[in-house]
Amino acid sequence: MNVISQMCDRVMVMKSGSIIESGSTEEIFEHPREEYTKKLLDAAWR
Repeated sequence: MNVISQMCDRVMVMKSGSIIESGSTEEIFEHPREEYTKKLLDAAWR
């Protein structure tokens, strides 16, 4: 996730083959809207 946050301008989060959230890297990492994204980021930063 650290590499993604530094290299990408935009991020898309997929669940079961569908995009559930997209936006700027800062927006997604700092203020995720979807519960799935929140859990994904929480698990990645442990």
